This record gives sequence, structure tokens and C-alpha cells, in this order.
Amino acid sequence: MSTNVHVYRESREVRNKRIAIIAIDLLTRVVAGDIEDPAAALARFHQARVDEHVYWTQPSMMPYDPDQWLTANEMAEIADVLPSTVQQWNYRGYITSSEAHDGTKLYNVGEVNRYLARRRPREA
Repeated sequence: MSTNVHVYRESREVRNKRIAIIAIDLLTRVVAGDIEDPAAALARFHQARVDEHVYWTQPSMMPYDPDQWLTANEMAEIADVLPSTVQQWNYRGYITSSEAHDGTKLYNVGEVNRYLARRRPREA
């Protein structure tokens, strides 16, 4: 007997709300003194987000290098789109891709930024 299991994929909005709730809970427990090592707890929080391919919880003062090449997941995070959108841009010829030594497709930050700059005035 086989069982059909529906795998729920949360939207970016739902995911970000879930992460915010986790962060607020962590902060509440730190303030209440319930966590012995806040730095370690924060490191675990950030690592759990990285494991989910979510990088915005660790703000960086350094902007992305326009010559940097990122995966679709990484690029989607900084462009605030889905990874499939980055892949569609490539398929449609709006941006190019390169291939890492392991075969992973990579996308150039500067090229995506230029594409987004051209695209945004039409969306306003």
C-alpha cells in the first residue's frame, strides 16, 4: 500500500515570518537569562538558517562583489526572488551562467544587478 504524501513548500513570506518568530523567541530567552551561552545559541541559529539556504540573518557590511559568481539559491536570496526565477532569467537569455568544477550552475552578481536595474523602472 502506498501513501501519497504532500510535501509543503512554504512561501518566502511564510519562511521569513517563521524565522522571525524563531529569532524573537531566541532573543526573549536570552533576555530572560534562560540561555547560558547566547553567542553559541546565536551561532546555532545562524547555522540552522544557512542549512536552509537562508543567508539574510547574517547581515554583512560588505556588498557583494559584482565579479562574484553565486548559485541560484544564493542569488535568489540577494535578489529577493525564487531560485527558479534566476534559472528562468538564464534560460530566457537575460543573464548568463557559468559552471563550477562540480557542474553547479553559477550566476554573476554584477550581471544580475544590471538586469534588475533595467527591469525595475518598468515594474514601478
